[in-house]
Amino acid sequence: MRGDCSKGTDAFYPYPNKSSFLLGDWFWNGGLHKSQKSFRELLQIISDTEFRQEDVRATCWNLINDQLGSQASEEDAEGWLPLEGAGWKKTAINIKIPIHRRADNPGVHDYISADLHHRLLLSVIREKLANEKHDDLFHYQPYELSWNRGKSGRPIRVHGELYTSEAFIQAHRELQESPPEPGCDRERVVLALMFWSDSTHLASFGNSKLWPCYMFFGNESKYRRCRPSCRLCSHVAYFNHLPDSFKDFAAGHFGGKGPSADFMAHCHRELFHVQWRVLLDGEFVEACKHGIVICCCDGVERRFYPQIFTYSADYPEKALIATIRTLGSCPCPRCLIPKSRVQNMGMRLDMKQRQTLLRIDDDIRQSKVSTSRSFIYDSGHGIRSKYVESLLKEHSLVPTSNAFSERLGSLGFNLFVMLVVDLLHEFELGVWKALFTHLIRILGAAAKGDRLVHELDRRYRLISTFSRDTIRKFTSNTSEMKKMAA
Repeated sequence: MRGDCSKGTDAFYPYPNKSSFLLGDWFWNGGLHKSQKSFRELLQIISDTEFRQEDVRATCWNLINDQLGSQASEEDAEGWLPLEGAGWKKTAINIKIPIHRRADNPGVHDYISADLHHRLLLSVIREKLANEKHDDLFHYQPYELSWNRGKSGRPIRVHGELYTSEAFIQAHRELQESPPEPGCDRERVVLALMFWSDSTHLASFGNSKLWPCYMFFGNESKYRRCRPSCRLCSHVAYFNHLPDSFKDFAAGHFGGKGPSADFMAHCHRELFHVQWRVLLDGEFVEACKHGIVICCCDGVERRFYPQIFTYSADYPEKALIATIRTLGSCPCPRCLIPKSRVQNMGMRLDMKQRQTLLRIDDDIRQSKVSTSRSFIYDSGHGIRSKYVESLLKEHSLVPTSNAFSERLGSLGFNLFVMLVVDLLHEFELGVWKALFTHLIRILGAAAKGDRLVHELDRRYRLISTFSRDTIRKFTSNTSEMKKMAA
């Protein structure tokens, strides 16, 4: 071990020895707020037989911190991706920009967007199946879970986990009944993929934002997936938005005139699906079709078939994923119920129509999108021209080629089925917030002044906490709905 802070080939660089590295790792990666768990981790470090106090005394802590900061700045300036060693990659993103024929510079132009930072989906899958800590509770086969009330009662189906759902069981049954790969008698396993993505602002002030995409495995319990300490969430990509400078690029082709909102929305959709085409690469599609052989932690080789079961996002992002118009004439990303019938939601007829009017990624839909794109990219018509609207407006379609349809449609994948309810955005921040706002207005109208509203705030503040996270203390006036987060 070195006793100085000079750069060398030591695996602990810029720390001079293992003891200093462990303390530095605890300090920087142990979270901003120290806890009992963090304290126990510190005790494990200093009580280890290999920990040496004399190594720590001679460590130049300030110099090491400066080196860590300067190294990160140099790597960022050189365009090097710090996570590249962990399987992260950078891929250049190029989108085709259609300028209509009435503009000063018509035609289809290339626009190079920022690089997409992502991981290969198959590398994430291999990493997951090689993790011994997660293997014991990883379900290779689905099963039906029932509750028996007693001798006289009939078993009741329990719905809770993805690996006990009818969708998973049906996918497993279809896989087992399909012809196996030639010369392969390995166990075939459905790998249930669950995606989440959400564009997020990083600060209350400023324009800093991030658009991460996460992937979970439905073969694991939701009670473990929701615990950060289990570390079952895999970051697979950080999507890019169109930069502000894109408007200057478009205006240059439109003769100085700013681009329309429809044109910007189209380019935003194009950018999003180009990035998803990078994630759904040829190797992943091949694995979905023919499987991928992986030696599991128990030493048994199995052939895994990845399948996308769910994609959870807020409504604007669902419309982006489904390539439909936001709040169009058919606003739902899963069915074709028109906006004029939305007030029938929950009724018996509505529940029936949700099945009879399901969106299907069939040849008719794909043909309409392909023809509309030909009008735009080949004939030079506008995004909302009458030629395009006559094809797409009825079902709220848009002239964007869907990445999921392109890559997985030939395998029988219906992209609209994967779009599930997002409890956070669509209920807790959507339905519940709207309902609570309506209740506040009722209290304000029921009595003069805000007497009843103040009484509601007082009663909320009287509610005591229960457990650590079940019920929290309401310290502020609930009616003001400040920082309304789920």
